[in-house]
Amino acid sequence: MQENSKQIYFASANAARGFVSYFERCFADARISRLYMIKGGPGTGKSRFIGDVATEAARLGWHAEYYACSSDPGSLDGVILTHPRHGCIALADSTAPHVMEPTLPGVRDVIVNLGDFWDREKLAKHAARIRTLMGYKQACFDRSYAYLSAAGKMLTARDSLIAPCVDGDKITRLAAKISRVYPKGRDFDERIGLSDSIGMKGRVHFDTYERAADRLVVLSPFYGVEYTLMDALYRMAKERGCAVRRAPHVLFPDKTATLYFPDNRLCVTASEVQNTAGKDVQRIDLRRVCDPDALRGVRGEARLAEKLADSAIDTAADSFARAGEYDFELESIYTAAMDFDAKERFTATFCNAILQNP
Repeated sequence: MQENSKQIYFASANAARGFVSYFERCFADARISRLYMIKGGPGTGKSRFIGDVATEAARLGWHAEYYACSSDPGSLDGVILTHPRHGCIALADSTAPHVMEPTLPGVRDVIVNLGDFWDREKLAKHAARIRTLMGYKQACFDRSYAYLSAAGKMLTARDSLIAPCVDGDKITRLAAKISRVYPKGRDFDERIGLSDSIGMKGRVHFDTYERAADRLVVLSPFYGVEYTLMDALYRMAKERGCAVRRAPHVLFPDKTATLYFPDNRLCVTASEVQNTAGKDVQRIDLRRVCDPDALRGVRGEARLAEKLADSAIDTAADSFARAGEYDFELESIYTAAMDFDAKERFTATFCNAILQNP
């Protein structure tokens, strides 16, 4: 991807079936020789720590791939750092809900516990409030996931209405035509990086793939048919042995929202694309693969299902935002109990150890 564009993705999703973590896939990358698993509660500065290390790494010539929190996109969950001489290392927030534990302790995986900089006596004075806030926050998340589940059911209902209207042979032929521009492949290699999230800031989309691409193939939204075509395009990428970065659908992990082929900087996407300046863009109208007569009978109900799903997603985002208010108060309590001077000294020592003498 372009070096002058920030690579930022999500490694988890608030989905129709609840929280879905892709951490094991994102941070089990064979390139990574050392994974630093960051532990610590809210307010311990995990995101700040990861960001500070990434900033220092960039100053020293490392390249960074950033992974943002799916619930709070302004917060970092991880970073993968690569250097032409020093190889590849990563840092990841390994606390709930995306818990990771060492599989090769000390060999590949190293725990970094920022909770070591807490003043536990200060925290003990706020134990009751902490328990209350955590309960309120969890209740908000539970409601959000109930709404996302409802949205998923509405979209599944829409799909069942539209499926009989779709000509499978036309989908296959269209996918074969589009896939002609895939790069030549040998062994299928897939890396995960989500573009979308639903959380405290509502619906958020990162345009990393679109910015990196020279050529864009954009599937125009049409009652979810775009994801049927994306599934076919994904299968063809596997069959051809392409190297690909895949963004799963934010609500449905088994669906594909975007495919990016780094070998020829091609992006095929069902996600909304905002900026296409300077790109070779092909837009695909999916009405061509549907029976118009069959569509007339279900279009109204399919539209209603989409409208209800949108409403449920917006309501889920409102509940996530309320959870964010409780999380902010929690962080303020923990922050007041942190020795940040000691943490900053540790950060400087840590950076020197892993970036200059990895």
